[in-house]
Amino acid sequence: MSWPDLSNDVSKLIYDKLHHRLDRIRFSFVCKRWNTIHRELNTRPFLMYYSSSSTDHHFTFRGPPLDRTFSRKIRVSADVIASKQGWLLIKDRENPLLYCCNPFTCNQINLPKFDPGVNPNAVFTAPPSSRDCVLFVVGSTDVGSEFVTINFIRCGDPYFSWKIFRVRNISDAVSCKGLAYHEGKLYCFFDSGKLGIWKLINNDWTVVASPLKPIPQTAARMTTTSRIMTMVRSLGIQYDYLPPGPFKEYHMMNCEGDILVLCTSKGFVPFSIFELDTKKMDWVNVTNLKHRAIFFNAGRNRCSSIAIRADKLSLRNKIFYFYEHVGSYIWIYDLETRSHRLSDSYPDKLEDLQVWIDPI
Repeated sequence: MSWPDLSNDVSKLIYDKLHHRLDRIRFSFVCKRWNTIHRELNTRPFLMYYSSSSTDHHFTFRGPPLDRTFSRKIRVSADVIASKQGWLLIKDRENPLLYCCNPFTCNQINLPKFDPGVNPNAVFTAPPSSRDCVLFVVGSTDVGSEFVTINFIRCGDPYFSWKIFRVRNISDAVSCKGLAYHEGKLYCFFDSGKLGIWKLINNDWTVVASPLKPIPQTAARMTTTSRIMTMVRSLGIQYDYLPPGPFKEYHMMNCEGDILVLCTSKGFVPFSIFELDTKKMDWVNVTNLKHRAIFFNAGRNRCSSIAIRADKLSLRNKIFYFYEHVGSYIWIYDLETRSHRLSDSYPDKLEDLQVWIDPI
């Protein structure tokens, strides 16, 4: 009997033992059926959750394949500020340290001493184990500053380097709210809605796009909000609805070259999603994600927000989210039906803090 002749159940058990992304890619090359299994099982991100008051130093991970759950010992006095193909970028709260950790293989890569500041944003160009990896980090910016400092380090560098760029045409304080990288371009999203683009090949920096504006509350959107409030209260969760106001949170994501920003206001629901029109270099409102799905945490760790290509109908055109004021569960918002429901894929009641890890 050859490998492709194994049953689906046995093949999936083999796949479940493969923790390295390269091994899973090799698995998908064996035959067409194994490629289908790879795409079926490797779509949803892992969810990492733990309690901020925990003393056992263990984090719980839940996700594909086979909805497995496992624990890993990682420093509790740390914050996850980025992830890439199973790798985490972790910031130590007690010391100005950054390091990379892979909870699936238990490998760790220490980085040169560097203080990223408060609430930093970060993005990898490739997994930290790759020779092509470049890590970009942008910390908080001083109030009133018109400049942004982009720190970066390439694989093998002994220290971080930096570039300082001016964010033109912004009279208010500049604050970076998200980073994305695609094909030699670093995208820096600012709370004004402006987008800075750094072309690494020629060191060119441009600021484009116009401010994002909340979508007016139509009758349909108000009905959607009313439905979720009824559902939340039926679960015994006390949550007073606040009418939407100016955007308070921004979650920037890169989905195979599509630059997306999900915005929430103090009223939280419904969401506003924008996509960058690369021809006009401006934001376009998105009402249908089509073949994509979004995973994010409202009010928590915006750096872990992920947008993926969703081949499965159960994921396509949906938003998976956690919001601390509407219960400790993962919720799903279906953009097609404009309805909210509890997730079956992540049914556990969660602990205090959550981080999405992109599929490996």
